[in-house]
This record gives sequence, C-alpha cells and structure tokens, in this order.
Amino acid sequence: MPQAAERKALQKGLTKLDENMVTLAELSELAIRKAIDSLTRLDGDVAREVFTSTRRSTGSSSRSNIRASTSSPSTRPSRGTSGRSRRP
Repeated sequence: MPQAAERKALQKGLTKLDENMVTLAELSELAIRKAIDSLTRLDGDVAREVFTSTRRSTGSSSRSNIRASTSSPSTRPSRGTSGRSRRP
C-alpha cells in the first residue's frame, strides 16, 4: 500500500509543478509583450516596470547578475577574473 500513497503524492506534486509552469509561462509572456511595447513606444517607465518586476520574480539583486546571465558564454567573463571593480 505505501506505493499507492507515494504515487498519489508524486502525482499531486507533478500537478502543482504543472500549474506553476503554466503561471511562469504566462508571466514571462506578459513581461515580453510589455518589454516589446516599451521599446516600440520608447517608454522608459514601462521598461523600468518590466525590469523591476523581472528582478523581483527571479530574485536577482544586482545588475551584474543580470548582465552575466544575458551575455553569451563566449563573452561572459569568469567570476572574479574580469579585473574590473563591481558597481555598487
């Protein structure tokens, strides 16, 4: 019988994960649409809103983390070896 309970718990976890993935996809799509709109209209306020909400949702706390995650692997400096000082 423990196997049936384990399957039920696993299924419940997978269902919750699926719901969370759908929510994440919807929020990502909304952020992308807003970002494109802000670029099209050259609206800095909307761009800042998208940037701020994205930082909050990903837990990023510094600009260097965001820059590093968006640069290509071939141009991304190794951690601690860039020789440049970090901005506060």
